[in-house]
Amino acid sequence: MTDILNIDSDRALVEQAKGAIMLRYGVGSYESLAAMIRWAREADTPLEDVARALVKGICQGRVTPETQGIVRWLEQRLRADIAAAPDPVPEVTLRRNLTERRAPAGADRSPATAPTQWRYTSAVHAARSLGRA
Repeated sequence: MTDILNIDSDRALVEQAKGAIMLRYGVGSYESLAAMIRWAREADTPLEDVARALVKGICQGRVTPETQGIVRWLEQRLRADIAAAPDPVPEVTLRRNLTERRAPAGADRSPATAPTQWRYTSAVHAARSLGRA
């Protein structure tokens, strides 16, 4: 019975980690899972450990002596991937699309800044904001 509970909790942890990656990188479910699988292979560790390091270690800040190595390695990977990743939606396109939408009569037509606030410099900020929602 405890094995079934562990499987379910591991699945939930993987889904949470996928969500943090999806929000940060602006990718879909399959792409975020593929990134975690790649990181698990590079670290030679199970996928569940990578998800746990992302959610518990990085997002929640609960680093234990046992998880410190994988958490630090994953932080370096996230920084490297974020620095190398292109912006998923160029700001010029984003603002143009926002200003082209029809606004109700009498509404201000200035570009919205809400999408800009979702641009984070790290997956840590993205995941922490999910916890506040």
